[in-house]
Amino acid sequence: SDGDACIKQPNKGTPIGCATERQRAMVEHTGNITKIDGNTVTVKVLQLSACAHCEGKKFCTLAESKEKEIKIYDSNASAYSIGEEVQIIAQQKQMFTAVLWAYVLPLILLFAGVGVGTALEMQEVHSALLGLLAVVVYYVFLFAINKILSKSLEFKINKLK
Repeated sequence: SDGDACIKQPNKGTPIGCATERQRAMVEHTGNITKIDGNTVTVKVLQLSACAHCEGKKFCTLAESKEKEIKIYDSNASAYSIGEEVQIIAQQKQMFTAVLWAYVLPLILLFAGVGVGTALEMQEVHSALLGLLAVVVYYVFLFAINKILSKSLEFKINKLK
């Protein structure tokens, strides 16, 4: 349909696979449950070759790593079993927000720190250290508010059929 984005075979134009708007707005990974603790399910996510076509792969730490454990809150955690293969889903918008917090803002702070040091006519080394100090303080702040931030990044878990 018109709202679908299709990958076409080279030189043939025949669709190989299509995705709806909703599907393109999601980041999906398949993994195995490694732990169930109350309402928290821990899933070990394996890198899939499907990441190759994802527009966000450059920014996604899941796509870069071989394995990653993700803790997912699910009120129906007892319905799952350890070793079960499941699909986890996050909204792409949330993933881009995570990239902003983890990579873009620290880079801006680094340059801002160097800029402030330069404006104050500090030596270059001291300006660079000021920029690095700003980044370190920022990551300490992120670590302190990690629980708040992790609530804004919600993963959903689905059984594979």
